[in-house]
Order: sequence, then structure tokens, then C-alpha cells
Amino acid sequence: MLSTRFVYACVSVYYPVSVEVYPVESPVIFLDPGRSDVAVSLGPNSVSADVTVYASNVVDMLNNPDFYSGLDYWFCDPGDYLSCYWLSGDAGASGGVGDIYGYVEVANIYTVDDAYLLQFIRMPSSPVVGGVVNIVYKLYDAPYIYSSYFTVGFYDPQDGLVWESVGVVLSVSDAYKSTSISVDVSGLEPGREYIFFIHFVILVTLWSGYADFRVDYVQLTFNTQEYSFSGIGLKVNVTSGGPYYTRLVLRGWDLDPSLDCNITFINRDLTESTPIVIKDGAPVSLDTSEVDISIAPAGYSSGWIYLVLSKSDGVSRLTLEFQYYTVSGGGGANVTYPVTIVIDPVDGSGGGESLGGGYTQVIRDLELNLTSITILGIREVRM
Repeated sequence: MLSTRFVYACVSVYYPVSVEVYPVESPVIFLDPGRSDVAVSLGPNSVSADVTVYASNVVDMLNNPDFYSGLDYWFCDPGDYLSCYWLSGDAGASGGVGDIYGYVEVANIYTVDDAYLLQFIRMPSSPVVGGVVNIVYKLYDAPYIYSSYFTVGFYDPQDGLVWESVGVVLSVSDAYKSTSISVDVSGLEPGREYIFFIHFVILVTLWSGYADFRVDYVQLTFNTQEYSFSGIGLKVNVTSGGPYYTRLVLRGWDLDPSLDCNITFINRDLTESTPIVIKDGAPVSLDTSEVDISIAPAGYSSGWIYLVLSKSDGVSRLTLEFQYYTVSGGGGANVTYPVTIVIDPVDGSGGGESLGGGYTQVIRDLELNLTSITILGIREVRM
């Protein structure tokens, strides 16, 4: 018998292929807020975060106090001639600078103009017993005949009341100066939102000219009766696309029985979500409402996770989900980022003692027009 075998050969030919893979940045990322009382560890591609918040009886209230991270968190209420800008640097400055600047025109012998650098703050939920403002500044330029001063203070947007310091008289100088202004906080209520402001005023006589007031650093600290924290725990930035819709969800917790805490999300337009609420160490509300986020102007972030807490005697741990989606109500593409927040009380300094003095409470209407509040411009100057 003739036996026939057919053998099939399979021949494979491989050609060398070079493939280059480029990472694509996520359209929404986390950023470190740059606070001394917050430590942030970001995961790969900045889409996860471990945040440690250090509660204390000495609370830093201002974000971006040294203007390092651009214009972020600062706003302007301009005058007739003066407006506000951010300088990337200045001779003698530690970094970026907040600048109130403009050409003041004189009509009928003299002109008075003013402008405000301002920032929204939320008071700690623990009663405040004192505080201080430390500021580094200079009047870089002024018209030929002038008188000028600045004040610091608080404005209540609900009832129009203002607490304003005694004026610090200014004279033109190339060098920065520093001063500390003690704060009488007896009229400020725990948990309320106020506007902290730096108010620059100049009177110009006979000759028009440029006025240029620069702030290198401004710090506002409060002393509280209890361990507390009030501020930004994590920044969020939209890098492409949008708008997106976001909310926070509390998924896990290990809480100190004394902890009271509210966690909200606030966007660039200062739209604020309803809070995640923890009362006496127990969750009361497990998620926030929805807030939209979009690409922010240069120098600003798109939003932030904001914490207000008090009565924290021991360490607490919270596991959150940061959710964002392309269609309002949770529709479209839906993305979740993990966020862990550890609240760690540390020993503060000071506290329990009023730092009042050199500060006056003024009950009057502040000439602050909330409808005119704008973001700062960017002004480049030769060093």
C-alpha cells in the first residue's frame, strides 16, 4: 500500500517594529495646595492623593500667602484708576508679588483712589481668641505729591460690616518692609465666611502719575480654643476638555470620637457643594452635591477640596472618592479618583491669649463692591 503523507509547513516571518508610547495626561488632576499645615503625596499621573491635615490651635487662614503659585485664590476690587496684578518676581522679593498699580489722574487739584487685594476665608468652627497679620510690602512708586496708607481687615458680605485696622502710612522705597498687625476678632463668628482684604489708598495732588504698591507676603493666623483646621486640603485642576461635574463620596472612616468636620468642594467661581458632615466622630452626611469644574484662567486652579474641622483630640482617617463625569447628574463618562485624608492634631503654639491691640472694629459700610470683584491680571516688569 502506498502511503502518502502531506506535510504542511508554516513559515512565520517577523519584522522588527519600533513602538513609542507617549503618556497622555488625565484631563483632571490633583495638585498640592502648598500649605505648611497640609502634607500631600500624589500618586502616578496625579490621579490619587494621600493628604495629611495637621489640626492645631494656631490656624493659618490664607492660601498662597507668598504669591508663589501665581494669582491663585486672590481677587481684586479695583478703583477708578488702580487695579491689581501679579508679578512673577521683583528685586528683594521672595518670589511672586501681588501688585496694586495704575496711573492716577488728577482733576480739580487732587484725586483719591483705592483698590483691594482680597481673599475669601472661612472662620474655624472652634471659637477664635486672637490673631495676627504679618505682611511684607513696599510702595514702589507714587506721583510727585501724594499721601498714602494701607489697612488690613475683614468684610462680612452678608451684612456689609467691616473690621479694619489702623492705617499704615506709606512712603516710596526700593526696599520691602515688614510689619505685624494684631487682630481683634471678638466680632467674628465661628464657621462664618468673610473676606480678608488689603486696602491701599492714595491721595494725589496737582500732578498725575503712577502709583505702585507691592505685597510680597501676607500671613493671617488665628488662635483657637480647640484644635482646628480651616482651609484647602487638595487642589483640583482641569487640563483639557470640560466642563465636568464633580462630587465627593465618603467610603470609609476611622474617626476620633471628638471630631467635628465638614468637607466641601468649591470651584473657581466659588460655587460650593453641600458638605460631607461628621459630628462627634460619626458621619451624618456621606456625600456632597454636584459642582461643575472647567479649565481655569492662567495662574488659577479649577477647584479645591475644603475642610473645616475642630475638636480633634486624636488621629482620624477618611477614605473618599472624587468623582467626575461629563454629563450633569452622573451621566456620560464617569471617572473616580481615590483620596485618603488623615487628620492629625499637633501641638500648636500660643493660643488662649488675646492678641488684640492696634486694631479697631469699624461698624460701617465698606466701599467694597462685590459685583466688581475680578481675578488679578499678570504684569511683567523689568527687574
